[in-house]
Amino acid sequence: MVFWKRLGSSMVLWAVLLFALFTLGNLASWALTLLISSIALAEFYDILAQRGMKTFKFGGLLGGAILLSGCWWHGQYEPKFLAIFQMLTLVCFVIGVFIRQLPQDKNPEAIETIAYTLLGLMYIPFLISFIPQINYLYPKEVYGTGNIGMLFVFYVVAVTKCCDIGAYLVGRTMGRHKMTLRISPNKTWEGAFGGIVFSLI
Repeated sequence: MVFWKRLGSSMVLWAVLLFALFTLGNLASWALTLLISSIALAEFYDILAQRGMKTFKFGGLLGGAILLSGCWWHGQYEPKFLAIFQMLTLVCFVIGVFIRQLPQDKNPEAIETIAYTLLGLMYIPFLISFIPQINYLYPKEVYGTGNIGMLFVFYVVAVTKCCDIGAYLVGRTMGRHKMTLRISPNKTWEGAFGGIVFSLI
């Protein structure tokens, strides 16, 4: 039951994003991806905080917003420099986090704080920033056709959802061999292969 609730909520979320991407245009798509990324990253940092793991939450959220917004802007107006912008932003963020840590003499977990903050940025905004990169993969002014990139974004979402469904169905019906008890006690190797097969189909 929990799976179907999670699947349903994620399907609704992606459906809204795809609707904005296909019908409302770039500004709405940027706003939605920024909102989704910021909420997810804030939740990630809050989970770490509940376990006593310190992060630079505000800095992480700011860095994620800059990274994602810049990728949308460069994808639309300067696609040739998109990858350069992405890498430079990450380098500047790493340096900024190290500088942010310097005055905190009483923090005994300096390296951990830096690592957790960087992990949040790489795990959520960095990965989501590939949506505009895929979206602008084949610019209309270059290839003379419609925005083919949007179809590839849809493809990525569809394959991911098929993997979720396949892994659940096969895992529930045929799963016998546990995969990673430390991460999730219900994951099985059969379910993992089922997800791959459904994705391929």
